[in-house]
Amino acid sequence: MVDVAGKASSRGTRLARFPFVNGQVLDTTSPTLAEYTPVPGSTINTAGVDPVHGRIAVRYRARTA
Repeated sequence: MVDVAGKASSRGTRLARFPFVNGQVLDTTSPTLAEYTPVPGSTINTAGVDPVHGRIAVRYRARTA
């Protein structure tokens, strides 16, 4: 993936949710992936998980015109 400045980035435009299965390996075609685009047109989508309270926080960069 390349970010808006043209630099290589490991962050993407979508997030995926999936059930944890010990030892399971997933790829982009795995049917258990539920993909989400938090904000259409956003970049650098990342998530933080709060396992104590069962919450997830999502942050992103919105492109400006």
